Amino acid sequence: MKWMEREPEKRTNPKLIFPEAKSIIAVALNYYTPHQHEVAEDKGKVSRYAWGDDYHDIMQSKLRELLNWIKTEIPEAEGKICCDIQPIMDKAWAVRAGLGWIGKHTNLITKEYGSWVFLGEILLNLELEGDNFIEPDHCGNCTACLDACPTNAITRALFG
Repeated sequence: MKWMEREPEKRTNPKLIFPEAKSIIAVALNYYTPHQHEVAEDKGKVSRYAWGDDYHDIMQSKLRELLNWIKTEIPEAEGKICCDIQPIMDKAWAVRAGLGWIGKHTNLITKEYGSWVFLGEILLNLELEGDNFIEPDHCGNCTACLDACPTNAITRALFG
């Protein structure tokens, strides 16, 4: 994941992506789909996020709709939509927005949807007041994600 090392300043400073940025609206979109594929050892597995339309298109469309609504309400509003293709720290902004916490599997977990969410942001030129709520970590001694990992890619050594 060498790409994560590129342009670290952009990842932590939204003004380098959208110079007018004063606020960030972070959102999480549920993508859970009940199991619908055959589970057989001789068959390949496709992640649920890839079962439908490209999530970038869906998320960008929804964020564009939200930004357009904001512009209707506040004509001087301008924004930049970010959805997994800009060098922005999606998970960190989601946590700061109170959407959830980072689980042992390093993904955002929400109370309502677990980790079945896509993340996106709108960088806005408006000064918005946040509520300063940070969702506490609810993992504790839970090891569900470690136990469910089909490849054992999450090492237990990191969690005592």
